[in-house]
Amino acid sequence: ALPHPPPADPTGQPPAYSHDFADTPEKHLARALAEGFAYQGEISPQTGEPRGVTTTGQPPVAFVDFIQNHDQVGNRAQGDRLITLAGAERTKVLLATLLLSPHIPLLFMGEEYGESRPFLFFTDFHGDLARAVREGRAKEFADHAGENVPDPNAPETFQRSKLNWKQQHSEEGKAWLAFTRELLLLRQKHIVPLLSAARESSGTVLQTAPGFIAVSWRFPEGTLSLALNISATTVLLPDLPGKTLFAWPNESTGSLSQHSLIVRLAQGESAS
Repeated sequence: ALPHPPPADPTGQPPAYSHDFADTPEKHLARALAEGFAYQGEISPQTGEPRGVTTTGQPPVAFVDFIQNHDQVGNRAQGDRLITLAGAERTKVLLATLLLSPHIPLLFMGEEYGESRPFLFFTDFHGDLARAVREGRAKEFADHAGENVPDPNAPETFQRSKLNWKQQHSEEGKAWLAFTRELLLLRQKHIVPLLSAARESSGTVLQTAPGFIAVSWRFPEGTLSLALNISATTVLLPDLPGKTLFAWPNESTGSLSQHSLIVRLAQGESAS
């Protein structure tokens, strides 16, 4: 549900397979958060064919969201993770969005402690198949990566893709883990209880601008609102009802500075 829009905007270099989301990534991301799918039968700019299906009637827990996975990362020429492409600040904003929105979150391995090692495209092929894959990868990235694409069949390509477990014990890794744990605890305490009574998606896109989105979800037990800004400028906030559940890096009133996020929760059936 969220596999493509986030990397397209913060990196400024959308991958070829994200072409359908590259024009206005914030609008696609906002719709995916609010309704589950960014495309629901509209024509794909890349293929010229209808893409996706309607999500009407589907509850929030019908959708699994992520900001990166093995396909996205591994299909990049150098296997760069989001933290390498977008930086730690914007990645934390996107991670908080993932964990504090109603859909089911999926974390890519090492994402919980800010793993920075690449996850490269690697295989264990031999003979003609190995040669075809090697040549295919080089051809795919010939325009901008060319000879620098790691050999998928080389043992060192696989070795470079392994997690650096020591990183989670570094000061930076500990801080990332604490950040992730805080978000998961907030999710468990405040967001999960809303989901049991949710029978269909009730998300609404409140506002979008380059690098900025604001979305709300209405449940029988309350209204959850989220706004994020991964642009380089400050953006005025729309009305977000309720009390602040989480703000990063600090509380905002009336506007949202660059690389920041705020989540609010209004309790009660009449919350709006």
